[in-house]
Amino acid sequence: MAPLWVAFVVAFVVCGLMLSFLWGHDGRSMVGVVAASLGVALVVTVGGVFGRRREQAITGASAPEDRIMLMRAVQTGEAPANPAFDRGLLTIVTQRRNANRRVPWVFTLVALTYIPTTITEHRPYPIALGCFWVVLTTSAWIQRARTQGRLARLEETLRERSAA
Repeated sequence: MAPLWVAFVVAFVVCGLMLSFLWGHDGRSMVGVVAASLGVALVVTVGGVFGRRREQAITGASAPEDRIMLMRAVQTGEAPANPAFDRGLLTIVTQRRNANRRVPWVFTLVALTYIPTTITEHRPYPIALGCFWVVLTTSAWIQRARTQGRLARLEETLRERSAA
């Protein structure tokens, strides 16, 4: 998982680009773009902090090495060597699988609601933003399939290990 400052910067830049395409490029609207982008980036970062703390409480991993080991297990699909965190890790896998099922649908819904704007506007910015949403939605569906496979592999390994 990326450091929180990276999540903040990425959310700020992506939101800023999208809003600048929508709101134009005069001086007043750019102040609004920066303010809204800062707000979205702050919400994303705070959400990341609370998510990490919740997962830390579930697993009981307090040492930084343990947290890194658990996040590496979730990202690669390979169970960690230390079986002490298996129960908490299994809970995290279940939560992530459920959340991962919803994410592409959110992007699809946003992309579908943006289609009328893309069709009716005859300027390059809405068309570019529509293409961006199509690429983002396609990427979310591909990432969903990859993540579900990794999480299923990790869950299977953890369940086999707990049954033995």
